[in-house]
Amino acid sequence: MNYPDSITRYFQDRPERYTDVRNIPMTLVYAILAILCLAIAFKPSITSFTGYIFAGGFRFLFGFGGLVMAFLAFMETSFRDLQTGGKVKDLVDVRIDVDVVSEHDVVAAFERNDFETLAQMPQVESGPMHFEAEHDAKGKIIYCQLRKYFSTADFRGITEVKIIEGADYEKYYKLIKSI
Repeated sequence: MNYPDSITRYFQDRPERYTDVRNIPMTLVYAILAILCLAIAFKPSITSFTGYIFAGGFRFLFGFGGLVMAFLAFMETSFRDLQTGGKVKDLVDVRIDVDVVSEHDVVAAFERNDFETLAQMPQVESGPMHFEAEHDAKGKIIYCQLRKYFSTADFRGITEVKIIEGADYEKYYKLIKSI
């Protein structure tokens, strides 16, 4: 089957319904921090801690921090549902232990909306099988999908993106959030 690689890809493939929105306040915070870190890294004399910055190798840390902040400034986006006007936010991302539970059982529980069984399945810190969910609180919609690592460079969806809304949203929201 040809499933979406991720929930994000699902949104990107439907521009008539979802739009990518930049979070301006957080983008500005990250940009200001990036400029500050990079300024200290390249011109440490602007602070009164010049000796400490050179002595401890903090120039490298400030430079690295500045690059991370610049990256975050460009990456700070989210999706908005054009029909509901709601912002889509992360809800849960858990790794299910497929050494204990078979992949088939996980997929079967997901396909029949058996989130109670999914919530009781053993989880691991790092594993190939992920249950991911995002939600639009304003529109009362949950988007969830099972994804799997097939190799270190191949991480993709193994199910369709399931959309839970209406009465089912109220029924499953707390349960999915607890997974």
